[in-house]
Amino acid sequence: MWVIVPCKKLELAKQRLAPILSAAERRLLSVSMLSDTLAIATTTAGVEGVMVVSSDPFVADIAKSYGARCFSKHSDTNLSFALTVARSFIQAEAMNGIITIPIDLPRLSSADISNVLASVGDQPSVALAPAAKDNGTNLIAMSPASVIPYLYGNNSFHHHVQAAQTRQIKTTVIRSRGLSLDIDRPDDLYEFVSEPSLGLTFQYLQESGIRDRMLASNKTSSQKIAVGGTY
Repeated sequence: MWVIVPCKKLELAKQRLAPILSAAERRLLSVSMLSDTLAIATTTAGVEGVMVVSSDPFVADIAKSYGARCFSKHSDTNLSFALTVARSFIQAEAMNGIITIPIDLPRLSSADISNVLASVGDQPSVALAPAAKDNGTNLIAMSPASVIPYLYGNNSFHHHVQAAQTRQIKTTVIRSRGLSLDIDRPDDLYEFVSEPSLGLTFQYLQESGIRDRMLASNKTSSQKIAVGGTY
């Protein structure tokens, strides 16, 4: 199967983290998460190719450094449309199907992808991993590649499941630690930095001082709540 990795322009990435990270920090965090995602996707057995969907030239350079392709056409439009166009571009090569993975799953592992590959061995089939908090879709695998449409947006996990079931397609829901946490809001980043992890993302947050800053801020907030609760 092929892996498709959508990635916004770095200057636009992770804006909901603006209350706790500067623009430069958000950019470097995105670069780290993209690098981790590509390192895993390009080295997992059974992955036949990787394509990043982005119009950012720097993202394209990172993709190439991992041996991945970069597809920029319509990448700044609606996510579902951009992925549909990208999927069509490689459909002839992706005969066994496609896995779509965002860059912001910092606990993603090769074992997660291998599990997905095993789940969609028979055609037609769909495998999905829901986000832990907002009923979003953290991963979707389809075999064949266009067996259901992309339906990103509010409540996308439910919409993707419904699309597969309406078409009577085998549907597997995969819940794992590596696929459930996506870094979208400050609380997500607090959860991630709360314990050590492998990969460039944690390394960046540690070496930049962001992790220590966040843990100290969280500790201070907890102390204030505890003190307030004594009155």
